[in-house]
Amino acid sequence: MDRFFLDSISLVGAPSVVGGEREWRWETRLPHYYFNFFYFLEGRGELWADGKYCLLEPGVACLLPPGTVIRDGRSPEKQPAVNFYLHFWPKPDSAKSQLTDHCYRPIRVRNPGLMREMVEHCAAIFQRPESGALHRIGVDYARLVLEQFFLDSDGKQGDAVDEEIYAIGYQIEYDPAHDWTIDDIAKRLGLSRAHTHERFRDALNMTPSQFVIQSRVKRASYLLDNSSQTVQEIADELGYRDVYFFSRQFKQKTGVSPLAYRRRA
Repeated sequence: MDRFFLDSISLVGAPSVVGGEREWRWETRLPHYYFNFFYFLEGRGELWADGKYCLLEPGVACLLPPGTVIRDGRSPEKQPAVNFYLHFWPKPDSAKSQLTDHCYRPIRVRNPGLMREMVEHCAAIFQRPESGALHRIGVDYARLVLEQFFLDSDGKQGDAVDEEIYAIGYQIEYDPAHDWTIDDIAKRLGLSRAHTHERFRDALNMTPSQFVIQSRVKRASYLLDNSSQTVQEIADELGYRDVYFFSRQFKQKTGVSPLAYRRRA
């Protein structure tokens, strides 16, 4: 499966982090008409869906297809359980058959810390007052969550250059403050600058510089949501020498300034 085979997704409701009740239970009376992705954050759970059994624990993700009926989902140890869910429909429609191949296959993601940060930030975006720019970022973020799941589900495959690009992409998202230059990335890939731009865009749907900026804005959004750091401190942490330049890039991506983003929380 191609790493980024989804052009986009249509969300069915807002992605969310739910749970925390002392005894977790989940059951559906009617089949749902969308794909249901969920990622377990805390506690333990088990469910029976269409006659198939899934054991859930922190770091495990699963995808259920349209038409699934969940007969019994519960926490066997009667302890609080927390999970992230994402209901969606793929674009293009032809991606449905590829998605179906990944259903009913709980997998343990390779980087639980990164996945947790991604799903919590995705859910936080949709808790904010509706904004066209933020909604688009949220949809893109939800798509990236799914692509991470599919990559982990597929395991290593594809040509060596693409796999190295995916590895670089994860490193950029993990450490967006690093001074990522096109020359360093091209050297690592063994390609010319022009070819690096082309291959990177084919694999990740954006150029290296665009990917770095997006990763920094995502991390900044997370810090604005979840820390008391000032805008200047966040800019410094992300490697910006000029807080005004950081603010301009942030606004270009989200439609609001960092301060306005924090006030709307």
